[in-house]
Amino acid sequence: MKKYGLYDPQNEHDACGIGMMVNLKGGKTHQLVDSALTLLENMKHRGAEAADNKSGD
Repeated sequence: MKKYGLYDPQNEHDACGIGMMVNLKGGKTHQLVDSALTLLENMKHRGAEAADNKSGD
């Protein structure tokens, strides 16, 4: 897109991120939950932080 009025494509950027934890055998483990929480903590810089400032969203 071209610059038009107040719109400037140089201001466009992505700040999204995803994470997925899965047990390919379908098992349910506490390690999987721990890994998922660590993943969310590591996404904090992308705004993935809950209102309590202790967990991810």
